[in-house]
Amino acid sequence: MATRARRRWPLFVAAGCASVLLVAGGGVAWLFLFGPLRDSSDWSHVTSIERDARYQDPALLERAWALPGAAPYRRGFESQGNPSFCGPTSLANVSRSLGRPLGQRAALEGTSIEPTFGLLIGGITLADLASVARVRLGRDHAIRVVRPRNPSELRLWLVRAAERDVRVIANFHRGPLFARGGGHHSPLGGLLEPEGLAFVLDTNANYRPWLAPIERLFAAIDTLDEGAGTRRGLLVVTRAGGGTMPR
Repeated sequence: MATRARRRWPLFVAAGCASVLLVAGGGVAWLFLFGPLRDSSDWSHVTSIERDARYQDPALLERAWALPGAAPYRRGFESQGNPSFCGPTSLANVSRSLGRPLGQRAALEGTSIEPTFGLLIGGITLADLASVARVRLGRDHAIRVVRPRNPSELRLWLVRAAERDVRVIANFHRGPLFARGGGHHSPLGGLLEPEGLAFVLDTNANYRPWLAPIERLFAAIDTLDEGAGTRRGLLVVTRAGGGTMPR
């Protein structure tokens, strides 16, 4: 009987470990799919910007990529490795656009933000992304969170995003734009005139970079992050001595 029990023990341990991993993995999936990344808002009434012919018009996108604020990103722009890594990926793209090679996972090293099973459960808040940016870029860059009060203020930041020493990451909710989805982070490439279209360098490969009217992007930014308890906004990275910012 003792011998038989010893023979079964490795199989029992293996089965137990597999069960723990399955339960843990299922818990992570449940938290990610139904936790803070999702909110209680209903956006089904929204008409998706994908129905706007300008959304990913090739000619307009080519012009947008030529904007001073977008051009530094174009070579080597990286998409997020999993649905929760839009924040670190945005920061990694900003860092590379400033001439500092950085991977999306390396962006979190040495910070208080630690993935669980490779995921950021519930995503990452704008404030937390700012704290990560200060670790990665803070020695010679000013890091600031701003919350535009209206489309006109957002326009000012889109214009600033075209300056050599300024980078801007937008934290927005996809709902007011696409009638689906949750919170997201992506760099801004600037403002396409005279159309008045914001160029968003979406880190999600399923969306890819796109154009949207400033008013629509503002509506997506001017939403409540229920997990953080604050409105979403912009993360502005300015090289030290890079000039004044709009107030």
